[in-house]
Amino acid sequence: GVCRACFSADTSTKHADFVAEYKADYERDLDPEQPTFPKALHELIDRLKRWKRALQSDVEDRLPTTLRLEDESPALCGMRFVEVEVPGQYSGDAELTSVDRLVKLERIGAN
Repeated sequence: GVCRACFSADTSTKHADFVAEYKADYERDLDPEQPTFPKALHELIDRLKRWKRALQSDVEDRLPTTLRLEDESPALCGMRFVEVEVPGQYSGDAELTSVDRLVKLERIGAN
């Protein structure tokens, strides 16, 4: 089940902090083999919603508020383009008859 998938030996080695923080509580709340597993569907739904909120909050708290392109993908930041047109600029009723009016990428960067 889900408990085995999330907390298997392979997963445990990759995500030791996650396992240490959540395994016991998760198994207590959502392992069908445990006596604490909900008896009614509404109880199960309430527990799943509570776990979803807790995990979403934890992920949001751990993520940085900003990511610098230079740090995340130096290769993408350093790319130079020749005549790469911006997608979607031909949509709508505007007539693009002049080459001067076309938008093209020069580079990708934080500035």
